[in-house]
Amino acid sequence: MKRPNPDTRCPKCRITKTFCYCASVAPISNKNFVTLLIHHREKNLTTNTAVLANRVLDNSEIFYRGIKEAPIEEMSFEKEGHRSLLLFPDDRSLPLDQDLLERLPGPYNLIVPDGSWSQARKFKKRIKYLQTVPSVHLPYTYESEYYLRRQSKKENLCTYEAIMRSLGIMEGTGIEEKMLLSFRAMVSNILRSRTSSYTHI
Repeated sequence: MKRPNPDTRCPKCRITKTFCYCASVAPISNKNFVTLLIHHREKNLTTNTAVLANRVLDNSEIFYRGIKEAPIEEMSFEKEGHRSLLLFPDDRSLPLDQDLLERLPGPYNLIVPDGSWSQARKFKKRIKYLQTVPSVHLPYTYESEYYLRRQSKKENLCTYEAIMRSLGIMEGTGIEEKMLLSFRAMVSNILRSRTSSYTHI
């Protein structure tokens, strides 16, 4: 199968322009900040959903981990007036529910590692700032709609879905519904582009 010529790709969503979904990416003004820590190997993948989250959420920022010539300034993760929470289900993580939000009031800076499970675990070990931040996990099980990569379990959410569900708890279900539209457009169009590529071999 031939790869599409770079000139035929959309510079934003990075898939063939015929299947570009950018018109369906609607910006959202989220109340709580989202800091995305992306492993550098994910940087140019069309299936990376953290990049989509950054495009959708007005109050968000990306940091790439593992680029030697551009090391991360850890204190850049801090957002003045916001309480930082690390979205990662480790042994000490707390359920992200209304009880937690009452005990640790916001607004919040939700720090989200993006990469394989192995890569994400190393983030906390190697970034000192994260060792001081409470870890949280989603309190419920959700079925994933992320059909672009193989998942060992159907309830394993991609980064975008985990952010979407977290903000739903923090800000209400309205933001989930809005985020879901852009996500479904991405998944649908990438699947269509793959089908088209296979039928033209």
